[in-house]
Amino acid sequence: MILVFGHSHLQSLLDAYNELPTGDKLFDLDSYQFLREDRTHIVNIDGKWQYHPDCLHELGSLIETTRPRMLVSMLQG
Repeated sequence: MILVFGHSHLQSLLDAYNELPTGDKLFDLDSYQFLREDRTHIVNIDGKWQYHPDCLHELGSLIETTRPRMLVSMLQG
């Protein structure tokens, strides 16, 4: 399994992969997207801009749980 994480650019990768015929998909693809409607993903803590601590915990937990063979990051900026 490959785990892809990132921002809004991630959706185009997922959409392209999902358009492949089932038989052409050589691996399982799972994803984690930082952008959510219910919280800000970038926060200022002690004067430093960083990812919201919940994002880091959620991604870390997903990596630990799924044990992917590969991580792919799709971040903008």
